Amino acid sequence: MAVTQGAVADALASFLITDTKADNTVENNVTGNTSGLIYCVYGDNTKNGSVASFVKVADNSSAQSASTIPDFVFYYPGGKAVSYTFITGVAYAAGVSLWGTTTTASGSAQGVPSSDFLVRVLAT
Repeated sequence: MAVTQGAVADALASFLITDTKADNTVENNVTGNTSGLIYCVYGDNTKNGSVASFVKVADNSSAQSASTIPDFVFYYPGGKAVSYTFITGVAYAAGVSLWGTTTTASGSAQGVPSSDFLVRVLAT
C-alpha cells in the first residue's frame, strides 16, 4: 500500500482544552478569547458505566451552571466516548465556558458525574 504525505498550510485550531474531571463547576472562558471557532468537542464517559453525561457549552465568558442556558448541549452515553466535530467550526462571540453534568435540563441545579469525565475542546 502506498503512503503519501501532504503539507498542511495552516493549523486547524489554536487550543486543545482538556478538563480531566468535568463536573458542574463551570470552566469560564477556557480559550481566553472573546471570539473564535469551536471545531470539536470530545467526551470520554467510559468510567460512568450506564449513566449518561452531558457537556454544556455557553458563548459566555462568565457562565454559571445552575442559571446560564447553554448554547450547546452534547450527549455522552454511559460507558462511551464520543466526538462532535464541526468541519468549518462553530463561531462564538463572547467566550467559551463549559461544564459537565448528568442533568439533561438547563437553568437549574446540575448533577455531577460520579467518576472522571474527560472533556476536550478544539478551538481558536
